[in-house]
Amino acid sequence: MRHLLLFLTIGYLSCSSCTYRMHDNKARIAFERANIPITFKDFTTSGRTIHYAEVNTGRTNKPTLFFIHGSPASWHCYDNYMQDTDLVKKFRIISIDRPGFGFSNFGEATTVTEQAALVGTLVASLQNGQPFYVIGHSLGGPVAVKVAAAHPTEVNGLVILAGAVSPGGEHEEMWRRLLMPVSFAMPTALQTCNREIWWFKKDVQTIPADLHAIKCPVFIFQGLSDNMVPPKNGYFAQQNLTSASSVKLHVYEGVHHDIPWTRFEDIKGTLRELK
Repeated sequence: MRHLLLFLTIGYLSCSSCTYRMHDNKARIAFERANIPITFKDFTTSGRTIHYAEVNTGRTNKPTLFFIHGSPASWHCYDNYMQDTDLVKKFRIISIDRPGFGFSNFGEATTVTEQAALVGTLVASLQNGQPFYVIGHSLGGPVAVKVAAAHPTEVNGLVILAGAVSPGGEHEEMWRRLLMPVSFAMPTALQTCNREIWWFKKDVQTIPADLHAIKCPVFIFQGLSDNMVPPKNGYFAQQNLTSASSVKLHVYEGVHHDIPWTRFEDIKGTLRELK
């Protein structure tokens, strides 16, 4: 019951910030005020559409930062990174609406494994001959892991922000299944969130093999007070990235699941060091 109340409380509170979609025109105005041009695109593959925002569109001489959000959320959760002048000078920055969220077939939930296959196809299509770095937060973490494992020549570095990657870190949470028949009473984004997390209880069993397959450098950021994705996930990732060229784990006392924003400067510092 405690986990159910936490899920509903966090979900409804986040509805006022990054849970729901931001329409492109509204976002474009906000970025214009920051003097940063932004474009929006739709990529279709396997009958699904992935909507994404891009800063420095068409710049073939810049490496790419590719952001994957958590659950529930959408691309604009990373707008502070996309509006940061230091990062914009150095990178082409892309942030997606994960399948089922934002304008990527909103409300049509799918598994993390299926999402990774869709996102991986997009990643392959976006190659520009420059380094390509994938960043994933929360449930975007395992999607990022699977993309990096399946596309070793296209992904040159991986950043995991409080990523759910440990089978031992997932609780059964039968209440999620019980919620499905009455999910019509919840906001659509929360319905999608509940379904994909329930399906992830099975998907997570495949993550260790993906971690072992990754060869690129990996950076892990984990809050030690995170109640949504417990710290054991960060340590599990570090221990199982056995083929990665390097692994660096950053842990923070008193930091919760909102690590992409509360530790923005630290994460930005790591991103700026990427070649």
